[in-house]
Amino acid sequence: MEMTENNKPTESLSEARYRLAVRAAHGIIWDWDIVEGKVLWGESIRAVMGYPAGEDGIVVGDDSGWWRDKIHPDDCGRVIRDLDECVRKSRAAFWSSEYQFRRADTTYACVLDKGCIQRDRNGVAIRMVGSMLDITQVKEQERAIRKLNEELQARIAELEKFEEVVVGRELKMIQLEKEVQAYRLARQKIT
Repeated sequence: MEMTENNKPTESLSEARYRLAVRAAHGIIWDWDIVEGKVLWGESIRAVMGYPAGEDGIVVGDDSGWWRDKIHPDDCGRVIRDLDECVRKSRAAFWSSEYQFRRADTTYACVLDKGCIQRDRNGVAIRMVGSMLDITQVKEQERAIRKLNEELQARIAELEKFEEVVVGRELKMIQLEKEVQAYRLARQKIT
C-alpha cells in the first residue's frame, strides 16, 4: 500500500491488478507461511465461500486448522496426507487436490486447490502460495452428463432388444410366407 498526502493508504497499480486478476479468476488466494504456521486467506473467501474477512480484506488463520476443519470428513485424510507428503517428504514444487470444502452456510463446495511450494537451499518447504477454485458447477454438470449417458445406454439396450424382436418377427414372417408359397405351389401341382 502507498500513502496519500493525508496519510491514508492507497492501492498501488500492482495491487489493483492483483485484485482484478483474483476477481476475474473467481478464485480464493491463500498464502501459507509454513515456518511461522500462519495462513492468510484473500478477501475472495467472503464472496466465494461466505466467510467474513478482516478490515483489511484478509482472513488470517494461525495455522491450517481453520482450513482442515472445513474439509469434508470423506476427503480430509487423503487431502492432509497428500499435502504432507508433498510439502514435507518430497521435493515437489506443486501440490493439487480436489475435495469438498464447507462453506459458511454449512453446504459443501467441490474445490480444486493448487499451491506452489517455495523451498530453502536445503529443500525444506518454507512457504506455499495457492488458489482454491469452486468447481461445484463443473462437477454437477459432469454428474448430469454421466446420468444422461447412463440413460442413453439403457435406451440403446432397449432399442437393441426391440430390434431383435422386430427382426425376429420379420424373419418369421418371411419364413411363413415362403412356407405359404411352397404350400400353394404344391397344391397347384396336385390340381
